[in-house]
Amino acid sequence: MVFVGTLYLQTALGSPPLRAGLAVLPLDLVAAVVGFTAGRVLAGRSPRAAAVAAFLASAAAMGWLARAPVPASYATDVLPALLVFGVSAAVGFVILTGQAVADVGPDEQGVASGVFETANHLGGGAARAAFLAAAGLAVPGAAGAWQLHGQGGWPTDRGG
Repeated sequence: MVFVGTLYLQTALGSPPLRAGLAVLPLDLVAAVVGFTAGRVLAGRSPRAAAVAAFLASAAAMGWLARAPVPASYATDVLPALLVFGVSAAVGFVILTGQAVADVGPDEQGVASGVFETANHLGGGAARAAFLAAAGLAVPGAAGAWQLHGQGGWPTDRGG
């Protein structure tokens, strides 16, 4: 969401890279606050029901951003989707991490958490690569996913 959101802000709305990066910062701030409080709020509730609700909210936020118009208003078209995703992703990750270490002894919880986080990051990287490859194939005349940047080359290539 952060990567695609910054791409959208830069390519579709013409935001400079620093401004686009700062524009997605509310997602991280909301996720940090929710991440610290979600465990207490979710205690005693069904992890399955909460995870389903979190992932449905994440999907809705992604759909909201995918349907954002060009040009768009950051305050009404982009920011709400980022905030919903920040809340829902934080809740989802708290639930998944708790479930990943739930049946592990106290002396093994660090290892279980590390394995879970490693799998999470590897899966996210693979999904991002697949998405960008598919997006690059979907752009007529694009030689690769970097064509999404709109400059016909690598995102760092300034034509020189």
